[in-house]
Amino acid sequence: MRKWIGSIFIVLIIMACLPPVLGFFAKQSLNRLIDNLVLPPGMQISLQEYTFGWLSSYASIQVHLADVTPRYTTDQSLDIKVHGHMIHGPLFTGANGLMLGLARLNLHADLKDIQGLTPAVKQELQQLFKGEHLLHASSVFYFTGAMAVNVKSSPMNASALGDSIQWNGFNADIKINRSFDALHTNVQFSPLLFSTAQGAVLDIAPMNFIAQLTRTPDTPWVGQQLFTVPVFYLKDETGEVMRFDHLRVVSNSALIADLLQASFNVTAANIIMGTQTADQLHFDFQVENIASTPLMRLTQLMAKSQTLTAQELQTVFQDLILTLAQGADLKLDYLLNIKDKRVIVRADFEFATIQDELNDSLLNNSQHLLAGLNGRIQIVLPKTFAIEMLMQQPLSLTMTAEELNAQINHFLTAMIQQGLIVESNGIYALDLDYQQGKIMLNTRTLSQDEIYLLLMLLSQASPYARSVTP
Repeated sequence: MRKWIGSIFIVLIIMACLPPVLGFFAKQSLNRLIDNLVLPPGMQISLQEYTFGWLSSYASIQVHLADVTPRYTTDQSLDIKVHGHMIHGPLFTGANGLMLGLARLNLHADLKDIQGLTPAVKQELQQLFKGEHLLHASSVFYFTGAMAVNVKSSPMNASALGDSIQWNGFNADIKINRSFDALHTNVQFSPLLFSTAQGAVLDIAPMNFIAQLTRTPDTPWVGQQLFTVPVFYLKDETGEVMRFDHLRVVSNSALIADLLQASFNVTAANIIMGTQTADQLHFDFQVENIASTPLMRLTQLMAKSQTLTAQELQTVFQDLILTLAQGADLKLDYLLNIKDKRVIVRADFEFATIQDELNDSLLNNSQHLLAGLNGRIQIVLPKTFAIEMLMQQPLSLTMTAEELNAQINHFLTAMIQQGLIVESNGIYALDLDYQQGKIMLNTRTLSQDEIYLLLMLLSQASPYARSVTP
């Protein structure tokens, strides 16, 4: 009997001492999570304060945003204080009831904790969120080192001076493994309805985003990402409508011996784009055998392209050339069904490896890149669709319908006569092939003089060329 009592007493002592020990390891997991976050340029996240307790602890996380649009801030930066309550394990309640783990961290951010907002913006946010938390988040730290994160935004419902917005926010579930090299994300967005007093409307049905990604310390995230929207509807103040039904965006990527293979696919139905309508849209873009290391550096530079100097912009172009100079295949396939006719655009570019020919000269590198390029572009479209596209150009606002129609027909006739496009039964086709520095147009090799003449034709015969200053 005494042995039983002694064993129970020891177990109770261990259980009483366990929460602060688990809280210590939970803090280490929180630090690992912050250190492994992939943040956009200008964003920094740090653990500002951590107060240990026996059964729970308090955490304060600082989020700093630089280069914010001036109209929203007083000094082009924001500092957000996120409050956290760490509930120590081994037992705590979660979304599915009682759970086992190191700890559960509950986070929230309030409007009063955002420093740097202008008074006008702060007042607008107060009206939108009506005093509620801007974000709610919780993270479960498991004994295995894995984590499960849930993020919820607060509803936004407000109206003023004829403008209104109705949105119940989003709910995101993110699962991360112990090594921070694999994650699964599922984000659900509630319906969004926004309207203005001038008649503009944005109506988006419930959206869903799913991602399954992996990475290594020196490579980008790769895997599959899926984004679906049942209905996307936008009407501007002039009454022009853009609509997509069953919009689906899929991207897949993989690494094979440090070479990136990636594809990007978009499909939609019942498309309305102003005066143009289509039954089906299919867009597919593929990248094969492109070096991942320089691509990562190029992506980081392009992420802050809005703030690049002229010298930094030149560096971006150099990095792009250096990336393609290691060899790459790019493919594009665009299909638009318009009743019983189709618009087809296909492109295929293959860049040869030319690293030995490169130096510090952007011009030299560009010339060598083009010399090693093989590519082909094929375009097929109905004449009616081509005319509708040209009718949308800026010059249409300064000409009568008869004048514009005459200019367009003159332009298209000149292109047919010069062999730039081929017409058959109301369908236009163009086949442009570039091989080893030579250009073939519709199976005919063009001389330098013919290329010059075609460029002159495009600049002179285009119905909207006169609206552009040379």
